[in-house]
Amino acid sequence: MQKWDLKKLFIPPLIVTFLIWSWLSPSIRPLWDHIDRNTFHFLNSWIKHNPIWQNFWAFAGHPIMDWIHDLFMLLFFYFHIRFAKTLKRRKVAEFLFSFLLIALVIWIIQSTSFFYFYRKSPTLVESTAFRLSHVIDWTHVKDVSKKSFPSDHAITALLFVSLVFNFMDAKKRGLAVIYSIFFCLPRLVAGAHWLTDVLIGSGSIVLLVISLTLGTPFASWIVNALEKGIQKMLFQFKRSISSE
Repeated sequence: MQKWDLKKLFIPPLIVTFLIWSWLSPSIRPLWDHIDRNTFHFLNSWIKHNPIWQNFWAFAGHPIMDWIHDLFMLLFFYFHIRFAKTLKRRKVAEFLFSFLLIALVIWIIQSTSFFYFYRKSPTLVESTAFRLSHVIDWTHVKDVSKKSFPSDHAITALLFVSLVFNFMDAKKRGLAVIYSIFFCLPRLVAGAHWLTDVLIGSGSIVLLVISLTLGTPFASWIVNALEKGIQKMLFQFKRSISSE
């Protein structure tokens, strides 16, 4: 029988409640807005006068980077499985569960407008914003959004980190955190998203997903089912080889 993890079930929704309340609160919202503006101006200043950084962050936000990010996450799990001394089938099942969950969540988010809120990106609000798209002509740069809350890329990055924290050790967790920050930075530097689009918008969605999947027996049930399926496939494969 699968166990419930009450901490993972109840703490994430409490954090989400606090984040949303603080963001909507008239007394605390100015603080969030101050953090948003300062973060944007700090990051946006990186690309104002440096063509090298301009091209670097333009490439970092290029659609091809989505494939590179996917490849990195695949390799991350591959090496985790490759160098594991025990429970390799279990780790393969955890990998399959992780990518199926990320794909499902992103598909649900992108297939409906329910999760998106009308909010102008920094480049549409701040008069001194530097528009990367005005100096880069070799690719389309996303530096404007009228529905910047939440960030799709941040949802993927934060989900990946959360799953790594659940399934892997401390060293891999630290690497995943560093990677996720880089994953989110291009849109923040270009001004397509505010910091709170990531922390509150994407973060709240990810926390609720983690609560429902890792706080309940759902994740264990799916991983166990995948592990049994892998074991059955290997058994049938070995049987077919031996019968030839």
